[in-house]
Amino acid sequence: MVWWWLSLACSRDPWRGAGPSPDGPADETWTLSLRGHEVGVERVWQEGDRQVRRTVLTALADGVEATRRSQVRLEGTSPVRGFVVWDGTTVSGEGPAWWPLAALPEVDGPLPLLGADGAITTGELRRVDGELELLGPHGRTRLFPGPDGRPRTAQWAGVTAVRADGDRPDPEPVDIAALLALPAPSFPAARRALVGRYRVGDEEVRVDVPTFAELPPEAERVRELAREVDADLRDVASPFGGTAGSGDCTEHALLFVRRATEAGLEARTLAGYLVTVDPPALVLHAWAEVRLGDRWVGVDPALGQLPADAGHLPVGRWTDEIAALDGTPVEVLELR
Repeated sequence: MVWWWLSLACSRDPWRGAGPSPDGPADETWTLSLRGHEVGVERVWQEGDRQVRRTVLTALADGVEATRRSQVRLEGTSPVRGFVVWDGTTVSGEGPAWWPLAALPEVDGPLPLLGADGAITTGELRRVDGELELLGPHGRTRLFPGPDGRPRTAQWAGVTAVRADGDRPDPEPVDIAALLALPAPSFPAARRALVGRYRVGDEEVRVDVPTFAELPPEAERVRELAREVDADLRDVASPFGGTAGSGDCTEHALLFVRRATEAGLEARTLAGYLVTVDPPALVLHAWAEVRLGDRWVGVDPALGQLPADAGHLPVGRWTDEIAALDGTPVEVLELR
């Protein structure tokens, strides 16, 4: 749930089925906002001790309206005893687990979390200065209880969710990639640069990229894995206005890391900024890196790059670390 906005910023997704529709207006609605712009809603229908929660996320990608719809039915909320998730395919499962916007755990510490994909992962609830922090596999969610003891406001990865009674309309589409982009000078060779210098706040950051010839022989297998991932995700539009066939950057990064790990390689996700040429900008992007010999080497399966060029400025492992930079000036000093 914490990385959906980066995924939207990188892709133009087709309709995904949302399961059976509840009748009548929603009992409550969570409004999802990014930098003051509404980008989605999560509607809630209460059916006894069951909840139906439908999320609609809308955006403009490459000038075309993109909408993602998903739905989950929860049996019990404190914690969830059973659930059904619709998102193109149907996933059924059993708890106990927690859906963060449905209820607040009563006890701090480790707890199972139910994700929007139906997977249960391990998280941890902490209380810090009167706030609740929920640490999950993709970062930190801050939860603010209301007078009824239920979550009233939540914040994660730059997104703010606010609960209100009754129904709300879908938001107007927003160009999320443009909203999150930072201005940058034009560098015609940005896609081939081996050296990059950036200023992040008051700190200068240098990115040095090896040539493919410098890498050990297993680099050829990594290149094949990146190509396989790209081929498997070619039904998704390319990131940031390119041609079809490059795919959703987050899906590429996650799938590459999974397959590289299965192949016995050390791999991990990276997230940060990508320098684009037309228009010149710093846009949010996700890629990966793999250990080759004694060094970590960037690989961008969404753009077919090994090594990933110096137009990639890594900020952290996932989007919550990028969100922490919100408001920090980032400047491209040199690409060569």
